[in-house]
Amino acid sequence: MENNKRKTTVEELDNEYIDDMARLCGWKGTIVYMSLCRHAEEDGADTSIKGMAKEHGVNTDTIITGIEMLKERKVIAVESTYILLDKSQWEVELSAEF
Repeated sequence: MENNKRKTTVEELDNEYIDDMARLCGWKGTIVYMSLCRHAEEDGADTSIKGMAKEHGVNTDTIITGIEMLKERKVIAVESTYILLDKSQWEVELSAEF
């Protein structure tokens, strides 16, 4: 029996993000990561701070903090748009305890 009956449309999240980075980036970074994955396009994730805040029912300061957490851990780069970086570039503290 299949355990997942959902009809999903959201882009795939990296298991490694959930396993390693979610605790390091916290809930603010994680909601931003989810939005960027949802809106990811070939040339980067095209979404706005206001749009992400509306999606999650939070204020823009929360989204900005999340963006900074993801940038600090090299999960994303910010140029003219948001770039989801490959997990080989992520800054993971292997000795970090939660």
